[in-house]
Amino acid sequence: MSENSYAIIFRGDILPGFLLPDVKQNLKKVFKADDARIAGLFNNKPVVLKKQLSYQEASRYQAVLQQAGAAVSIEPLPASEKATRPGATTEASLSQRSQGGRSWQLAPVGSLLVDANVEPPVATEIDISHLALLPQSGYLLSEDERQSGEENRAIEVEDWRLTPYGESLLRESERASTASVDVDISRLSIAEGGGYLLKEEERAIATALMVATDHIELLPYQD
Repeated sequence: MSENSYAIIFRGDILPGFLLPDVKQNLKKVFKADDARIAGLFNNKPVVLKKQLSYQEASRYQAVLQQAGAAVSIEPLPASEKATRPGATTEASLSQRSQGGRSWQLAPVGSLLVDANVEPPVATEIDISHLALLPQSGYLLSEDERQSGEENRAIEVEDWRLTPYGESLLRESERASTASVDVDISRLSIAEGGGYLLKEEERAIATALMVATDHIELLPYQD
């Protein structure tokens, strides 16, 4: 890519933390322009503020405009608009780009996404005379399209329904009766917090073992 092949693009967006009136006043000072010219930059269309710049020059322009509150981007120029001599800077519109070397970009809100120079596709007529809208809950097949036979007989299903929250999923007749069982819990008790779960007589007594350590010594730590 040649040295002077970048452009500064402005689409009318401002950076977070800035107010539109303040940004317009800042741009008036940057470009030394009147209100009408600055208002023309906020027309929901992308505008090339400067083009045929090196990337370093474009970065400096971008930094100044971002300090003013304008959201600008650096984009490469198509081959037909690259500078033939260094230092040439003009204002232009993205609509002047040729078909060759087209680059991708975000379209402004409300703009058409179809190129006006491209012919629209030819409308194709489709025969829908054999189609019809049937009433709700009607059959999708006509009488002569339905197959008669055992495989098409109606299938009876139970009356399914949603059970309200908290209600038993089984009917009274479906519940299995279970006889209650009496369990003797008289020998059980709840231990106090931090107490032993075993009684004194239930605890196993461990005998202390005497281990000779006379022959063992600690040596200095060596890395």
